[in-house]
Amino acid sequence: MNYLKLTFVFSVFFNVSFYLDFSAIGQTHIDQTRIKTSVIDNLLANETQAKRYEVAIVATNSQHWQTGGTMIIELFHNYYGSGYEKYFLEISHLQGNQGTNPSLYLVESTGNYHNAKISLGASYGTGTYRGGYENIAYPVYVDVKNYSSYTVRVTYLRNRVSSFTDDNQIIINTAPTGTNISDFSIPSTQLRVNGEAPFIEYNASKIWRVGELESQDFFIKQQTNGFNSFQVIGSTGQVKLGSTSMIVDYNGEVDINNNLNVVGNIETSKVKVTSSPGSFPDYVFSKDYQLKSLPELEAFILENGHLPNIPTAKEVEADGQDLGLIQQKLLEKIEELTLHMIGQNKKIDSLLQINTLTQKRLEELENQNNNGKGN
Repeated sequence: MNYLKLTFVFSVFFNVSFYLDFSAIGQTHIDQTRIKTSVIDNLLANETQAKRYEVAIVATNSQHWQTGGTMIIELFHNYYGSGYEKYFLEISHLQGNQGTNPSLYLVESTGNYHNAKISLGASYGTGTYRGGYENIAYPVYVDVKNYSSYTVRVTYLRNRVSSFTDDNQIIINTAPTGTNISDFSIPSTQLRVNGEAPFIEYNASKIWRVGELESQDFFIKQQTNGFNSFQVIGSTGQVKLGSTSMIVDYNGEVDINNNLNVVGNIETSKVKVTSSPGSFPDYVFSKDYQLKSLPELEAFILENGHLPNIPTAKEVEADGQDLGLIQQKLLEKIEELTLHMIGQNKKIDSLLQINTLTQKRLEELENQNNNGKGN
């Protein structure tokens, strides 16, 4: 039932004026068999001073199952603009008992203004017992800030009472008093979906499914063709794109079993290119290697405009270059150049020896000639 405080003012001529005083907070309780709803109105911030309101207290037992563990709390911004939030609050088995904490999360948020949030206070004993274990209570707070006014709707399964006598009960505060608190931030929205696989299914031109495999691997799957487009392996922590096209280990190692196309720069401290057996150019130093002579090399360059076994500029511009192959070919040319240098050095040494012998012979002839003139 809604309550409004009506003040009647009678003038001398018995004219009647009606004034509506909203200092009393409207409260509505609805009981639809098991599901119950309570509405609390006019939860106000004091201009820029944030306020906290205790709108409910939930009783549970630390050792027993709870039949009313799920609650929905909705916040409606009702002053200068639109705003709506929906929270799930779960105080049930293993959520607020036996050493665990309740679960509270924001699942929906829309509108222009978001100046309120739900929070839980510290639990305390109620002085009531079930099965020899004390029932405990959790306060439920609504925090409001920035000139805002909110209406709150609480949907619950617990039994509404004015004081606790057992567990699985809830007290709804019909006229909570706001207390000053510091400014606060609004939590992020969370989406939690549970159920039989597929947990989430999106139908467009193709069917996409998100869920968990029997081995507890998480996947995003293009269901029409049955491929796992994205998969996290629960046992190893690996991330797979495609079946085995790309695998990322938990330690950061990445395995790619096909081409990697990058438009832009690649910056790295090390690149390792593997080679097949016999492809590395140490074959240049084998005895049966056919090394072109310098005249042959000159003739090839004049005719073709590039070194032997090196792709042309047009080929590289059209098809790119194989980094591993081009490094091997460059090393091949360096080793060929080394052999040519060794050969040239041998020729130089031979010429130096001939020059030394020639110089010595000239000196001998000159001495003989000088001795003949003296006689």
